Amino acid sequence: MKKLLLIWLACWTWCAHGMTLGGATSGALLTPGLQYLEDPQGQLTLADMARPEVAAQFKTPADPTKVINFGLSKSAYWIKLSLQQTPGNQDEWLIELSYALLNKISFYAPGAKPVVTGSDYPMASRAFFDKYFVFPIRLQSREQDYYFRIESGNAITLPLRAWTQRELIVGIQQTLAFQFLYFGAMMALALYTLFMFVLSRDSRYGLYAVYVACMALSMTSGSGVAHMFLWPDVTQFESIARNLFLAVAAAVMMFLSGLFLKLEYRKPQVAWGWKLGSLYFGTYAVLVCVGLFLPMPRIWLNQAMLLGGAVAGLLILWVVVRVIRERRRSLRFFGLSWLVFWAGAFVGIARTVDLLPTHFLTSYSVQIASIGEMVLLFLALADQFRQEQRQRFEAQQQTVKVQAQMMNQLQASNELLEQTVSERTALLQKSLDHEKTVLAQYMRFGSMISHEFRNPLGIIKSQLSLLRKSQTNEDLQLDKRLSVLDNATERLAIMFEKWLQNDRLHQTLQDIDLHPIPLPSWLEHFVVTNAHCLRGSLVQLEHTADVPLLLGDEYLLDIALGHLVDNARKYAGMEVPITLQIRSRPGQIGLAVMDQGPGIAPENQPKVFDDYFRISPQAGISGVGLGLSIVRRIVQAHGGEIELESSPGQGSAFILWFPEIQTPIH
Repeated sequence: MKKLLLIWLACWTWCAHGMTLGGATSGALLTPGLQYLEDPQGQLTLADMARPEVAAQFKTPADPTKVINFGLSKSAYWIKLSLQQTPGNQDEWLIELSYALLNKISFYAPGAKPVVTGSDYPMASRAFFDKYFVFPIRLQSREQDYYFRIESGNAITLPLRAWTQRELIVGIQQTLAFQFLYFGAMMALALYTLFMFVLSRDSRYGLYAVYVACMALSMTSGSGVAHMFLWPDVTQFESIARNLFLAVAAAVMMFLSGLFLKLEYRKPQVAWGWKLGSLYFGTYAVLVCVGLFLPMPRIWLNQAMLLGGAVAGLLILWVVVRVIRERRRSLRFFGLSWLVFWAGAFVGIARTVDLLPTHFLTSYSVQIASIGEMVLLFLALADQFRQEQRQRFEAQQQTVKVQAQMMNQLQASNELLEQTVSERTALLQKSLDHEKTVLAQYMRFGSMISHEFRNPLGIIKSQLSLLRKSQTNEDLQLDKRLSVLDNATERLAIMFEKWLQNDRLHQTLQDIDLHPIPLPSWLEHFVVTNAHCLRGSLVQLEHTADVPLLLGDEYLLDIALGHLVDNARKYAGMEVPITLQIRSRPGQIGLAVMDQGPGIAPENQPKVFDDYFRISPQAGISGVGLGLSIVRRIVQAHGGEIELESSPGQGSAFILWFPEIQTPIH
């Protein structure tokens, strides 16, 4: 009883969904007369269709007015059509499956051999030479069942229609005319843009030509025309051609868009997103090609293409909204071109996943949108090229204007040339006079050096020799005195060499040897070792209990302090005491040399540190005017500064300030 019930239900279902074809039904959608069965494992055969339990599993479409669409699926689908013709009708009928991306189609007609075809099969496998799949049938006045078995890695969309042969040929010619017009226009645009690239050497035109060519090949592959005329027998390439060219076009276009929008300068972060999108589609194209040699799940690649297209579309939409606000016509053309294209792309994606019904506009939405997108994009490139040409022209005009101004300035300069020559001559004469003055100063300086240093050194050396020869009395402590004289002579000789050879002094300052110095003990040692230079002058030391270390070069500090003490002794007098005082202020430690001499006039204070400057050379005080200059250079080499406090009649104080080391000495 159960089997009889299943047979009865199957027969009732078949009768309920049969279609009668007559002259008025040519081109009619066969959805009302079909039933479908999903075979997830792909194991069912034609013989299984006669089994009642299998026949009872067939379902009717939810909406018989729409094209049936199963989207991306790994299952195989069986389609059953119950057809008959009206009595007396003598037309030859054909069933057209107008979707070119179905990989494998098996058609079973009563009393005929099975027809196996699809995009994975050469054109010779088709019963009718067309971009779509056409199957001749022999209708009878009684109802007959026709079966399709379909499996594909692309979306499984089944726009099945019944045509008379005459009307189908007319429809084929019309659609081929549209496809040829589209492909020809795109190739013409690609060649024209390539010609523009050759003339202008602008890489954007070259990339655009590649994009147009790849997009045209992708669209014609998707419509079946490329398989029909370009590679009819290369079935492996046909299986990847549409997605391959589409991925290359997307990668090139995202890279081109980055150049067009100059995203590296406008939005560096967005530029990285654009580059990643180009890399994504480029990698996808490589994987599609690898699929020719290695087994790869085609449906996963198609899903990755849909996902990448959706994400790229959102990114482009966001950028377009941003750039379209700018008052530049080329950017607006660019934004509109992408809006048009991605609107068509989203319609195509929505149709693929069965969110929109399948009809002419949704089936050809990407191809139709690509026409508008390429025209607008070409206008954007042309307008930007025109703007850049205008900018270059304006820059050339500005250059000409600047050159004219330069010529006017040159003419004015020529008119002033004679006056300039005379002024230069006067300046040269003045410079020559100055050089003569400087030379005279050097001559005087040499004379002073000879008088101030060489004669005393000769006398000291000769006296030392005589004292050593005539030494007879040990109570005079001549050895100690001779040692002091010898040290003084050596010190004068070193100072003489330092002052005469400035380059050697520079070298000493560059090789400064810094180490921590405890100032109180060092000053005491300085007074003892330089007692012979003080010649009886009273030196007082003043400092607190806790004095920070000084980071310095003992030899250079000895020279600097010696100059200051010597100046105080010479200008203040031997009977006036000299005070060596340790001072401090935030971050610095100071060493002051103070006297109670005549002081320095305010107008002379800024000059005392200049080379060869002497306050009163006529007063008979020995010196060459280099001491304070050397002191300043030594202090600066330590990273410090020198300060002068002086008033006429109230003495002078020279303070050497050095960076402080935060380590007190107890």
